[in-house]
Amino acid sequence: YLSALYYDEELNPDYDIDIAKNYYRKLFKDGNSSAYAFLRLAHYTETVSQKIKILNKGLIQYPESEMLYYSLISISDDKECIYKKLSQKNINSDRIRKLMFSFYLSAENYREILDIIDTLEYTLNETQLFLKLIKGVSLWRLNKYKLSFSILKEILEVDLSYSLELAPHFVQINNLIELKKTNLASQVFEDIPLHEHNIYSISNSELNVCFDFTKIVEKTLNRLAYLITKRSLKSKLFRVRGLFYYYEKNKVKFGDLKFARKYYGQDFEIYAPLINCYLEKNKYVEANRVCLDWIKNSFLPLPSKNIDYYSNYDFITESDEKQ
Repeated sequence: YLSALYYDEELNPDYDIDIAKNYYRKLFKDGNSSAYAFLRLAHYTETVSQKIKILNKGLIQYPESEMLYYSLISISDDKECIYKKLSQKNINSDRIRKLMFSFYLSAENYREILDIIDTLEYTLNETQLFLKLIKGVSLWRLNKYKLSFSILKEILEVDLSYSLELAPHFVQINNLIELKKTNLASQVFEDIPLHEHNIYSISNSELNVCFDFTKIVEKTLNRLAYLITKRSLKSKLFRVRGLFYYYEKNKVKFGDLKFARKYYGQDFEIYAPLINCYLEKNKYVEANRVCLDWIKNSFLPLPSKNIDYYSNYDFITESDEKQ
């Protein structure tokens, strides 16, 4: 505690030990030190329980201190209870609201998100777009599909650079399914890029928050599996779902990858997971065959001047299963 007060440039700019001791005595005996002293003491304390004790002691003297409440909410497990008390006292700030927005988002408390989202301050266009997405997600989760659809439609029209990755697409597909517009849902999925934007979380630096939409992707892909009948689109779905489960969930959708390979024979992203799937099933001949097919397809695009080097490649297709 003394060290914190001694090196505090605001309270003790001359690093005077006597001044530090004086603040220390006042803090725990006289109760006349500044709210900032409690904040710094809490900051330099290791255990969370002790930090909370110091901040609560400070709030006894300074019951309307925004900075003490902000620090307390930041470390407390009872954030919502503290925030409700603040609202009753009309003590609030943008940074506290942003802190609670992040908490509600991680807790998937969509009703509270809708109550707080329009009060947040921001300056960046990307933040405005991010908040629109979260509002659309919240409305969808609360079964307000038409309102969510309108917001997501606007986002899809303007976010041509995919700053929100594919989150708007997957949310909108769910809206359309709920609104019984399955053909349009399939069309939105068909418009999704195949070889990029495979990131399933979005961060916003201005709000200091991250939105993970992995659960939404999984839910959407599984719903589409029952709706899509067009073979080419089903192949795309199985490719996306097979790779999603393999890389994001550490699970194997063997049937998806095997089906997708029939349509995307030269799609190298499918091969590695498929080979590993065969190996896990102890199907070494099949794994070897897929591996050779991978090599063969990877060599075919090379310029004709290299063709003599690979002229013996016929053995791949002519070899029998035992070989």
